[in-house]
Amino acid sequence: MTETSTTFESDVSNTEFEHPATTSTLMVRLMGIGLLVAFVGWLDTSFLAGIHYGILPLPDGAPVEGTGWAVLTSEWSYLMGVPTAVYGGIYYLVVLTLSLLWLTDRLPHIERLLLPVTTVGIIASAMFVYLQLFVIEAICPFCMISAGTTTILFFIGIGVYLTSDAPPLRQLGFEALDREAFVWPVALLVVGITLVGMIHLATVAPIPVPGA
Repeated sequence: MTETSTTFESDVSNTEFEHPATTSTLMVRLMGIGLLVAFVGWLDTSFLAGIHYGILPLPDGAPVEGTGWAVLTSEWSYLMGVPTAVYGGIYYLVVLTLSLLWLTDRLPHIERLLLPVTTVGIIASAMFVYLQLFVIEAICPFCMISAGTTTILFFIGIGVYLTSDAPPLRQLGFEALDREAFVWPVALLVVGITLVGMIHLATVAPIPVPGA
């Protein structure tokens, strides 16, 4: 039997990159684990977003200082009026979409995209962990779970990048991509983001006022 391959023509050079339809077991495992970890992270951030929309604000006199509630009710838990957990959920949806696209179509572009995406995630997560430890001086357990899943995804991104034999994105080009393969994963991403936006607009999550 001859092994099928997908040919990607370069926009920068006249060389061609043939990406095998079947790839290493390590790459498949990394992408599969990444998919599961991203799903766990999405569940975690969805739960946190649910707290913002369904439980907050807390009743007057509720114990907050030194607890996870201090984190969730702080000014740092919102960005442009939206709970940071929502942004985290969108991040995990993006990683889920990339993982699904690779597992179904073996797109080499994703092997080069995953590391930059997860790098953004771990930077944001590190900043929030810093705020918990040194500014808010309280720990939110579910936020730390998200920090853990983000860290795992970052190292998976490194593993995928080092395992891949795909050239840089600028050499891969995008003309030869099967655009139909993007329809359902991108639709999933758009629907997920739209639902989150609708929930936010419907509930108008309260924004804590510093010093109030």
